[in-house]
Amino acid sequence: MILKLVYILFFAASNFVIYALIHKKELIKRNLLITFIAIYTVVFVLHAVPGNNGILLPFHRFFISTFFLATPVIVYLWFNFLALKRINRLKEKGVNENFVNIGIKVFSVFFLNAPFVIAFVMQCGAVLTPNYIVYN
Repeated sequence: MILKLVYILFFAASNFVIYALIHKKELIKRNLLITFIAIYTVVFVLHAVPGNNGILLPFHRFFISTFFLATPVIVYLWFNFLALKRINRLKEKGVNENFVNIGIKVFSVFFLNAPFVIAFVMQCGAVLTPNYIVYN
């Protein structure tokens, strides 16, 4: 159970680092980022090497959790490069600018913050799933 708590804290820290990087918070310094990437790489390789004797999380569940780290980044890129351009085109078509700005704020909450919560819940689910459940 302690190892599962360590995994949950590890993924929570990973989500925080990605959140801070995406939202341009000055919380993550370059040295800390390099250290985090090195630690994550070592942990990933430890899971990828066969023969961890059931101590570590199975690789497929660790890989799924890592994939969920990428989803907020993908949603962020989609929102900033595709969705915002389409929303801003509404201003050109004569839609009220205040309405468009409120829409951008509402969509920003859903597409820039909610994916981190959803990803963390899915990561916790992958960590807390019992090892005896076999997926076909």
